[in-house]
Amino acid sequence: MTYEKLNNLKTHHHTLQLLNSNNFAFTLSFFYLAFIKNGKITLLHSEILSHLDDYLFNLNQIYTDAFPREAKEYLDEFVSEKSGYLRKYHESADEALYELTPYTQKALEFIESLEKKEFVGSRSKFNIIFELLEELEFETTMSDEERIAELEAKQRAIGEEIDAIKNKRDIRFDSSRIKEHYMQIEEMVRKLKYDFSEIEYNFRALNATAMEKIALGGEAKGSVLDSIFEIEDSIRESDQGKSFFAFWQLLSDVERSDKLSELIENLYKCLAKINVIF
Repeated sequence: MTYEKLNNLKTHHHTLQLLNSNNFAFTLSFFYLAFIKNGKITLLHSEILSHLDDYLFNLNQIYTDAFPREAKEYLDEFVSEKSGYLRKYHESADEALYELTPYTQKALEFIESLEKKEFVGSRSKFNIIFELLEELEFETTMSDEERIAELEAKQRAIGEEIDAIKNKRDIRFDSSRIKEHYMQIEEMVRKLKYDFSEIEYNFRALNATAMEKIALGGEAKGSVLDSIFEIEDSIRESDQGKSFFAFWQLLSDVERSDKLSELIENLYKCLAKINVIF
């Protein structure tokens, strides 16, 4: 993290350009309202233009003519190569679709991280770190004898927990630990969503490059396809690719998907019992 690198990031990185822009508050507040608050991943051209027109009208009513340009001018600026705040593309619909770029999502995530939280769950975060370190140790440095001893210790701990339940000892989570787990899950889900969006953005950029190569390249179609497959193979073999495709397999597992839905439903029932607002 050198002076030169940071200075270059400030000048060229879309996320920092957005955070440092004169219309930073207007731009991010609109994106939050149009996409995040409404739970939208994409918006049609007519939808986002209508939202933007209404938002500009409301702001100009409060802050007299603070934003004098037409909604379409701001929208065109959001999707320009210089800004890179929104991605505009066409699929089957006649209208263009718009979605937040990873750069904009990082800006929103950063702003969310600055908000003061009434309850900070440090215990669950530490437990996750500790469990990850234990798992790494178990799978990398322990001998077979040590691994067996570790599993037997866990087996004894499970036996003790069963005895405690049989003896009617109350070992369930209190409301504090329930809230802490919920907040940790919520934070991880939000970050996972941003990660997934960035991976998808990278894959789409790769696809666009491949299509351009096919359209403009002079080489034979078979050669182009071979090069595309080589790129895809390299992605799959990279650390990010292996992690993503393993994650995708988990999502595609019907039993785990059904179990996830059940767990989420039970979570909200539990939160309702302790009056957690979500």
